[in-house]
Amino acid sequence: MVTQLDEPDQTPTAAEALIARLPRLSMITGLFALTWLIVVVLMIVRPGSTTGA
Repeated sequence: MVTQLDEPDQTPTAAEALIARLPRLSMITGLFALTWLIVVVLMIVRPGSTTGA
């Protein structure tokens, strides 16, 4: 995406369309990070484990 925004021969509407999609990309990236955080916490806590930890 950064490479496409840096190209000078793009039409303004194409650049605007890419910029309009950046918040959605940010949201998806945040949800992905949150999902991995939940996975890591569950790996540490291990609910239902009977090992006494």
